[in-house]
Amino acid sequence: MVDAAAGGMEEVQLGQLAQQKAMAQDVKAFGAMMERDHSKAGDRLTALAKDKNIVLPSALSPEMQKMADKLQKKDGINFDKDYISMMVDDHKKDIKEFEKEAKNGADADIRAFADSSLHMLRAHLDSAESCNRRIKRMSTKLTTDNKPPTGY
Repeated sequence: MVDAAAGGMEEVQLGQLAQQKAMAQDVKAFGAMMERDHSKAGDRLTALAKDKNIVLPSALSPEMQKMADKLQKKDGINFDKDYISMMVDDHKKDIKEFEKEAKNGADADIRAFADSSLHMLRAHLDSAESCNRRIKRMSTKLTTDNKPPTGY
């Protein structure tokens, strides 16, 4: 639960950053989805943690903050590529962890939370992979001044 809470906070914060810094509209929309969906999941997780007397983190870990700071310094297509690549990797990892918890977790309520979150995580992965493919296609067509072609 602690890892899920930390990861969710990171998704919300980076989703907000994507809405501000992304060049591509689909990356901005993906960031908005991350903020919305992971905020809702975080609220559910917080309520569950309270019922179980589990203390969740209230801030990003130093490693997560370092990644957020690194992304903050990026612009344009470089931000889009790095953010979406990170989201693909993170969601693949999260799905594996949530599947494991849903199948083998010791607490029925936590197993249920993990299981109910899998649909959202898989939808996010599909969306991130779609953005990633589009960014790769568009990045090969960028002009020398880092401006995308029409339609990006």
